[in-house]
Amino acid sequence: MLGSDLGHRGRIIGIGPHPVKDSRPPFPVPKSLICKSPFAGLSEHQVNAPELILASTSESRRALMERLRIPFRIAAPGIAEASIPGESPGQMAGRLATAKARAIATTSTADVIVIGSDQVPASNGATLGKPGTHERAVDQLQSVSGRWVRFHTGVSVQRPATGFSSTLVETYDLRFRQLGAPLIERYLNAERPYHCAGSLKVEGLGILLLEAARGNDQTTVLGLPLMSLTRLLRDAGLDPDLMFE
Repeated sequence: MLGSDLGHRGRIIGIGPHPVKDSRPPFPVPKSLICKSPFAGLSEHQVNAPELILASTSESRRALMERLRIPFRIAAPGIAEASIPGESPGQMAGRLATAKARAIATTSTADVIVIGSDQVPASNGATLGKPGTHERAVDQLQSVSGRWVRFHTGVSVQRPATGFSSTLVETYDLRFRQLGAPLIERYLNAERPYHCAGSLKVEGLGILLLEAARGNDQTTVLGLPLMSLTRLLRDAGLDPDLMFE
C-alpha cells in the first residue's frame, strides 16, 4: 500500500520502517482559502504594542503620521477650539492638544496611546485662527504680508493604562513675502485654505507666499512636530524605532 492514494485521509510516503503520513490534500487549494495569522510578519514589539490613535481628522496630520510607518487609526476629538482670555498662543496650543488627546483616551477601556495636536499662529501679538470665509482669509494674508509669523504647535501623548500624560509645544517661524491682491486671490481660489490656521496651506501652494523660515523641525509648521512626537512616544513606552513596517 506504500504510495497508494487514501483520499482525504492522506497518503503514506517514504520507504523506511516508519513511513510518514502526508497530510496534504490530494487537490490544489486556492490561495484565497489559506488562513494566515493576523500577526504573521509582525515583530514581538508590534504584536504587544498598545493601539495608537491620532485624535485628529486633519489630512496633513494623517500624512505626517504615515511617514512614521506605524499602524494607527483616526478618531475625531470633537473639541471646540476656543481661546481663553489672557491665554498666550503657546498655552492655547498646548491646552487644546491635551484636550483633544484626552477626549479620545478617556473613552477607551483598552491600552491605547492617543496623540493630540493643535496649532496656533500669531503675528505682532495677535492670534491667527482659521478664517472660515474667503473675506477673512484675505484680511489675514494682508495683515501678515511682509511679516514674520510664529507657529505654535502643541503635541500631547496620553496613555491612561499607565498614567502617562505629557504635552510639548514647539515653534516655527515663517516670513511672508509682500503679498499683492492678485496673488492672494489666486492662492485662495486655488487652495481654499479656510480651515487652515492663518490661511496658510504650506504643504501646498502656500509655500509660494513665503520667503524665509527658521526653526528646528519643519513638521512643526505642518501641524504635527514629529521629532517631539517620537520622543513622547518613547517616553510612553512605544519605541518608533522598533515599530515601523
